[in-house]
Amino acid sequence: AGDNRALPATSPAGNGACLIKPATRASVAELLTRLFDSERRRGAPGARPQVPRFHGVRILLAEDNQVNREIAVGLLEACGIQVDLAHDGREAVERLQ
Repeated sequence: AGDNRALPATSPAGNGACLIKPATRASVAELLTRLFDSERRRGAPGARPQVPRFHGVRILLAEDNQVNREIAVGLLEACGIQVDLAHDGREAVERLQ
């Protein structure tokens, strides 16, 4: 079993987080809502939550597994997020410098 808590992280903009794998759709949505949607739009109690929309948000995704990368990009783009890809952590750090 993995730990899918969001951990604080730093970024050039001063905001950020790190999601530990394996991440679930719900944990990704909760993290994105916490980072980018201060109003935390919620539906009626008992109703299926709507897919959050984050237009104008751009993230750097570091993932070395092709299948995981495709799934993550699909989930993030479905939320309106522009995804920049790094194939591993080293490439991600280089792109942030």
